[in-house]
Amino acid sequence: MALIKKTFSVENINIRASADTVEKHLRSKQGISYVSVSIRDHTLTVDYDPEIVDEKRIIQYVRDCGYTAYVQDVPPLVQTEKTSDIIRQMVIPSVLNALFIPLYYVLRMPPIFALINIAVQFIFVYRFDKHSEIKKLSLSQYLLFFSITIVTVITGIYLTAADDPRSYLLFLSVVIMIASETFSDLLIIEDKNTVSAAVRRYRDNLPESASVMSEHKEKQKNIRSLQKDDIVLVRPNEMIPADGKVIDGYASIDESLLSGIDKTVEKSSGSYVYAGTRCVRGSVKVRIEKVGSKTAMMHLTDLAEKTASESSFRSPFKTMSKYVIVYIIVAAVIIFYGWMFTGRDMFFALCCSLAVISSSCLYAIPLSSESSVMHIVRQAVMKHILFKSVDALETAGKIDTLIIEQDGTLTDPEMIVTDFITAGETKTGYLEYIAYALESKSDRPFARAITRYLKTRRISGVDAREYSELSTIGRDAVRNMAKYRSGTMDEILEAGIDPGVWTDTINHLRQEGKRVLIFTENRTIIGMIAAVKPLIPASEETVEKLKKEGIEIWLFTNGTMDESAVLSRHFDLPNVIHRPAKDEKERLYNALDAEGSVTAYISSRYLGNVKGKVDIPVMIGTGTDLDQDDAQIILTRNRLSDFSDAYELSSQLNETIQQFQLISLLYHAAVIIVLGLILPVMIDSSILILLAPCFPALLTWMILRFTKKDRINDESR
Repeated sequence: MALIKKTFSVENINIRASADTVEKHLRSKQGISYVSVSIRDHTLTVDYDPEIVDEKRIIQYVRDCGYTAYVQDVPPLVQTEKTSDIIRQMVIPSVLNALFIPLYYVLRMPPIFALINIAVQFIFVYRFDKHSEIKKLSLSQYLLFFSITIVTVITGIYLTAADDPRSYLLFLSVVIMIASETFSDLLIIEDKNTVSAAVRRYRDNLPESASVMSEHKEKQKNIRSLQKDDIVLVRPNEMIPADGKVIDGYASIDESLLSGIDKTVEKSSGSYVYAGTRCVRGSVKVRIEKVGSKTAMMHLTDLAEKTASESSFRSPFKTMSKYVIVYIIVAAVIIFYGWMFTGRDMFFALCCSLAVISSSCLYAIPLSSESSVMHIVRQAVMKHILFKSVDALETAGKIDTLIIEQDGTLTDPEMIVTDFITAGETKTGYLEYIAYALESKSDRPFARAITRYLKTRRISGVDAREYSELSTIGRDAVRNMAKYRSGTMDEILEAGIDPGVWTDTINHLRQEGKRVLIFTENRTIIGMIAAVKPLIPASEETVEKLKKEGIEIWLFTNGTMDESAVLSRHFDLPNVIHRPAKDEKERLYNALDAEGSVTAYISSRYLGNVKGKVDIPVMIGTGTDLDQDDAQIILTRNRLSDFSDAYELSSQLNETIQQFQLISLLYHAAVIIVLGLILPVMIDSSILILLAPCFPALLTWMILRFTKKDRINDESR
């Protein structure tokens, strides 16, 4: 019997001595020819004879050594439907049906058999065929499609009654039209398999359990029980069960389910990893940050399902599709009466009109949306941008007004100390302890900044009395804390303290957008500390970029008037409102709405107060709740540049929409001219209704080929 090589996961083997114990014990057992324990990957590889020993017995041998082993196979990928199966189920019956009609004509069989053929094909395609795209048409499109068929069949019956052999041509045109639609289905399904199947199979591709580290021990835990801050150990060939940050280890991760790009990404301490991605090589410990429905992949799959539904999937194309239907019907009516006016018979005019309608390809524009939308959404997720709906994805690129709150967009919410100034005779250490004693128990942003700064200076005393250990002045110098106080410039002036020579220094710091806290002893200034909210990296470049796109930016500031003025100058933003009241915001929203502006509002706080007042509420910030109902776009990092990326991605989608709309209009114009006017003069009009259904299949192929090529080019860049 041939040997089997099997890899097991093992727990709590962290030193070489433990690994040697397990290896020595297993090698002594019958049926096992090779044993290797990897401490780094937490795996056990065994070559064994299945006739002598099995997996359960090997696991028991490991347990005899005081350790735990288990088999944790990676779940198989969900298989997409094979193209060969689709051909067998859909295309072959349609082709055979198309061959029967000429056979009936040659054998001089009654046309009733052709009608039975058509009825059978209708039942098969539109009732039992789960793939048919015709089921996704809107009601008006659905009625138009069947109107073509009904008119053609009725005309064929009329000609049959008149013993006109052209009736077979009309029946054959119906069969070809259905076969052409079936072929279009095949192309669309094949594209969906390659574009979005990997995303949609995610739910079936997660492990049932994960290895969670607890008190230096490893335990198996159902992924539904995972919680934030759990430490998960991920080994080679295992799936990452939740979103989180790597805290230890190094691994190559396959993120193709998320990115659509078949290439591994190197991850180490500090890197972010996503649920549903696979550890190919190495081993990492991950601190869980988001689980279940809050993971990026789950939001992606939810959006994928919405994209596949008619209500959301067609949102960028609804208006255009309605216009195309009206456009085609009007053109067909004009062509019919136009040829009748020139003296042609009714059959000729009817064939020209039916050729124009049956070649209209009613879902030419919508069928291009899924691959385009999903391609954009995948790019957005990789950039930590989550669109909550296709409507938000479409609208983001049409924004012309942006309202942003200062914190989390332009500046960091937390302040940092930039200046620590003492009076001539005051020692730095003395002022440090005074500042710590006065500010350590305060919850003001400025106080928190001072406390953080002083802790980096190793100042951690409860009050200023600890200074006596460092100064020869003695304990009495700082015993009475009542003589010390801190305050802003305005508070010092209100207390009747004259800043004197400090005035210029204080004004200079304030003009730089810094907040200044002044410390006094017995009404005499002994020093001051200045702090500022630092600018978020790349915020300046992003603001300039958005302004160049023609977007008007309004800024809500929440600091001091000096800070507000500095931000206005620094970013060259004339529209700045300092600490806006509720009624001020309402007036701005109403004014923008009256102007017809498409407005986005970015905040790191509660967005319920802007819901219904702006077009796109945007939540920004690390640790943002992905289930935030009020936000339509979520930027999971404190980077305004991510919003710029969201705008560009949406603009890219809208540009694609416009391209396909233009292609559709040119196509339908060409159909009207060629099939309705030019070819009828050159060939028998009855032949046109046989050729016309082939045009939608050709257009379908061209559109899907274009979207696939465009997607590949983007990914290669």
